[in-house]
Amino acid sequence: TETSSNAVTTSICNSPKVNTCNFYKECLENKFHCGTNGYPIQYGDKNCNKFLNALNQFSDPGKKWVTDTMLCLQNALVSTYNNDKATCSEIENTAFDSHARCYVDSGICNVPLDWKTIFQVVG
Repeated sequence: TETSSNAVTTSICNSPKVNTCNFYKECLENKFHCGTNGYPIQYGDKNCNKFLNALNQFSDPGKKWVTDTMLCLQNALVSTYNNDKATCSEIENTAFDSHARCYVDSGICNVPLDWKTIFQVVG
């Protein structure tokens, strides 16, 4: 039903799920309409799916880093999603401001064997 679908979307938007990329399209893009060149589609969803599709190329610690980083990057945007007055520029700024913190907090320094793969995925 439409009501249960809305409840699922609301749940995803306030608490993104591990190893998913739905947050960018179903939440940010559906609400703010930043377009194909905006952060949710052009960067968030695109790179999230690149990492998800490449997950089996990582070591076990690398897989944990990818999973933790993907979730961190999405969680960093939940408060912006909940701000009805947020703009696409604010979404982009908040997102890019969270990248270094999410990469480091998720342990990028501990997965040197995966650095090459990380750079290939985002390259």
